[in-house]
Amino acid sequence: MNCLNVDLLEIILARLPIKSITTCNLVCKEWKSIVESEFLRELFLSHHKKSHSSWSLICTESKKEVLDHLKYNTLRVVAHTDVGLILICLKSHYLRRTYYVANPISRQCVEIPRPPPPPPATRLRIFRPVPSGLVTKVENGVVIGYKVVVMNTSNIIDVITLLIYSSETGLWGFTTLHSSLLLRRIVWHNPVNVNGSLYWLGNKQCNPAIQVVVSHDFYAESDLCQVLDFPDLDNKADFKSSK
Repeated sequence: MNCLNVDLLEIILARLPIKSITTCNLVCKEWKSIVESEFLRELFLSHHKKSHSSWSLICTESKKEVLDHLKYNTLRVVAHTDVGLILICLKSHYLRRTYYVANPISRQCVEIPRPPPPPPATRLRIFRPVPSGLVTKVENGVVIGYKVVVMNTSNIIDVITLLIYSSETGLWGFTTLHSSLLLRRIVWHNPVNVNGSLYWLGNKQCNPAIQVVVSHDFYAESDLCQVLDFPDLDNKADFKSSK
């Protein structure tokens, strides 16, 4: 394929819907290289400035699995992001779960290495890790990184123990977050995900009937959680997510 044909193909592809572009991956290796090129990504974004940054949903990592090859009855979606990526896991014992970050449009996913066992100091206490969220790092409408967040749901008062996988390092790590307010519990599932932060519902230790919002920016250097009260607590203290 000569340069003129390549340029023409890139212009045509950039005007197509994202689902059609991802299908072109299957034509041949040369088309796949064009589809995954940074130039086509920028051309697509400039042509679709007013639309959602769908290009950020494309996975280009070499280590990926096609969802069709997995048994759907063994999978469940455990988290999703504001850019469309989802976190799924194979149903099994929590210490042997396998996680995947999936792209629903291209039907591809990246297998995440299995989490390590808890450190010796943590094993002395009850350790119940559950998948809580998936956060992404986005620049110019393109996903450049993500983190898988697994929470220890036991013994949450002013310290929150997390297992976090980073796509940038390819490693899991234990992280301890500190809350400015004593908490009775955190509703670990279905947090709101916005711009690299997770927002959970929580309950105060001093008054479990009162709910608060607990948040953390996973791309900030701070290990502190923000705790926010809902407005008009005197009239309504029990809030439910609209998701």
